[in-house]
Amino acid sequence: MADKELVQRIKDATNLVELVGQTVKLRKQGSAWIGLCPFHSEKTASFHVVPEKGFYHCFGCNKTGDALSWIMERDGLTFVEAKEQLAKSAGIELPKFTGSRDPAKDDLAAKLRSALEIAQSFFQRRLEENEGARNYLRQRGIEDGFAKEAGFGYAPDGWENIVNLLRKNGFSSELIEQSGMAVRNDRGNLRDFMHNRLTIPIHDNAGRIVAFGGREIAPSGHAGKKYLHTRETLLFKKSEILFGFHRARAHMKEGALLVEGYFDVLQLHQAGISQAIAPLGTALTEGQLKSVAKYTKKIVLCFDGDEAGQRATERGLKLALQMGLDARILTLPQNEDPDTCCIRLGASAFRDTIRRAPDWVGYLLDRARQGRDLKKITEKMEVFESFIAHYSYMPSAKAKENWTLLQSVAAELGIPKHEIDRAIKNQRASNTKAQNEPEPDSGCDVAVDDLLKPLIAFAGQPDAREEILSVPVSWWDYLKGAQVLQAALDCGGDSELPAELLGAKRKVEAAWASRGGASGPALENAIKNMEKAYIAKEMDFILRSMNNIDAISDPDSKRRLEDRYTQLMQRKQQLQKSIHGQRQ
Repeated sequence: MADKELVQRIKDATNLVELVGQTVKLRKQGSAWIGLCPFHSEKTASFHVVPEKGFYHCFGCNKTGDALSWIMERDGLTFVEAKEQLAKSAGIELPKFTGSRDPAKDDLAAKLRSALEIAQSFFQRRLEENEGARNYLRQRGIEDGFAKEAGFGYAPDGWENIVNLLRKNGFSSELIEQSGMAVRNDRGNLRDFMHNRLTIPIHDNAGRIVAFGGREIAPSGHAGKKYLHTRETLLFKKSEILFGFHRARAHMKEGALLVEGYFDVLQLHQAGISQAIAPLGTALTEGQLKSVAKYTKKIVLCFDGDEAGQRATERGLKLALQMGLDARILTLPQNEDPDTCCIRLGASAFRDTIRRAPDWVGYLLDRARQGRDLKKITEKMEVFESFIAHYSYMPSAKAKENWTLLQSVAAELGIPKHEIDRAIKNQRASNTKAQNEPEPDSGCDVAVDDLLKPLIAFAGQPDAREEILSVPVSWWDYLKGAQVLQAALDCGGDSELPAELLGAKRKVEAAWASRGGASGPALENAIKNMEKAYIAKEMDFILRSMNNIDAISDPDSKRRLEDRYTQLMQRKQQLQKSIHGQRQ
C-alpha cells in the first residue's frame, strides 16, 4: 500500500471528535462540533471540528488541520511518530520501515525502547514475587490493581540482574549503558543502576517508557537517595518530560494539577484526579508548561507546604504568567503533600479543595497581607507592590485585561491613582535596570563540593574522562554540585551545557588552572578521597540501621550488616594508607 493511501486509511479510522475532545470541550452545532480554541485565547467559541470532512478549523486564528496535524501539534511529535501513534490506536499495522530521515538514530531509539520494555517486564515479575515491596505499596495507599496498571515493579538485590538479562537478549554492553539501565563500577564493569528499589516507569508524551524512577523502601546496607531516576539518554530529557503526562493529558479540560512527586501523581490518579502531573526532581521549565498549554490554559500549582515547595510555586507562577496561563495556587499545610492530603481528606474532599484554590492574585494578596496593618498606606503599598512584581510578568498581548485587573486590585486595597502610577513606574524602572545590567552567571551560585572539583576540572580531558566515567555514580551523586559533573560528562562540549551550570564549571576549571592544572596523581587521589567519603557515609548508615531495633530484629540481617561494616572499615584504612603514602 502506498504511504499516501496508508495515511488516509489511518485518518479515516480515527474519530476526530473523540481525539480533539480529549483536550477541548466540544458541543454539537449542526454537523460540526465547536469549542474554545486551544491555540489562542478566546471567550466565544470559534473552533470547529468537522468529522465528515476530517478536519478542524478556527475562525479566530485560522489554525486548521487533520488528525495527524492535531497529534503533532498537541504532543510535539514528528509526522512519523504521530502516524505510528494513530495507527496503533486504530489497530492498523504499519510496515516495518517507513522512510525515516535518520534511520541510524531511529534504529538506536527502537533498540533502547526494547531494552526498557524488557527491563519493565522483569521488574513487574519481581514485584509479584516480593511481598515486602507489595506491602510497602499498600501502606502508601496504593491498591494492588492500580499498582499493576501504573506499572510499578521491583529491582531486586544484586548488581547484574538487568545487565545479564539484556545481554541474554542480544544487547551489547554499549547499548545497555546507553539505555540508562546500567553504570560502570570502579573496575569498569557494568552494574545495574537500580537494585533494592521499587521501580516506577517514566513515559514520554506518547506513552512510551523512556526511563525509570526508583524508590528506596527498606534499609539496604548502603547509603543512597530515597528517590532517584535513571540518567538522561537519547530518549529521556527530564527537563522536557512531566511525570504522568501521558495519562493526564486526556483529563485536562478543566485544567492541569501540577504537584511534586511520583506518589503525589499516582495517588491522585488512583483517586480519579487524573489531571495530576509532576516535574522530575527539577524546577518547572518553560518547555514543560508549553506541553501543558497545548491541552489547557488553566493550571493549579500544588507543591509541598515546606519552604522548597513555596519557592517552586513562586518559580512556576512566574513562568505561567509569562505564558498567559490562568494560574491558581493550592497551598497545603506544613509537612503535608498532595499524596498524604488526598488520603487524609478522601478523593471527593480533595477535589473540592482543588476547586476552591484561589487564583494567583488572591494567593499573593493573602500572603502579602499577613502581619501587615492595612490601615497604613505604606503597608498597603507593600502589598500592592508584591502584586505589581508578578503583574509585570503578564504578556502585553492582554494589555486591556491586565489593566482591568490592576485597577480591580488597587480598588480592593484602596490605593490612590497617583500611587498606582508611581508603583508601575518604579517596577518598569526596576525591569529596565535588570534588562540593561549584564546577566549574572547563575552557574557561579551553584555550590560545588570540594571532592567534586578535581573531577569537574578534568572531565574535558579524554583520558581523565574515561577514568571519571568508571567511578560509580553513587560515590558522588549525593554531593553538592553533582549536577555540574553530570552535565559535564553528558554534554559534548561547553556549548551544550545549560547556562546555569556552565558558569559553575568554568569557575572550578579556572580555580584549578590557577593551581597548576595537572591531572595524574591529583585525579587518582581525588577519586580515593571520594570513595573514602562515600564509605564513611555508608558506615554511618549501617550504624544507624543496626541501632534501629525494629528494623534489625533478624540476627542474620544484623550479622550481615556487621560483616559489611568490617569490610568497609578495612577498605577505608587501605585508602587512608594509600593517600598518605602518595603525599610523602
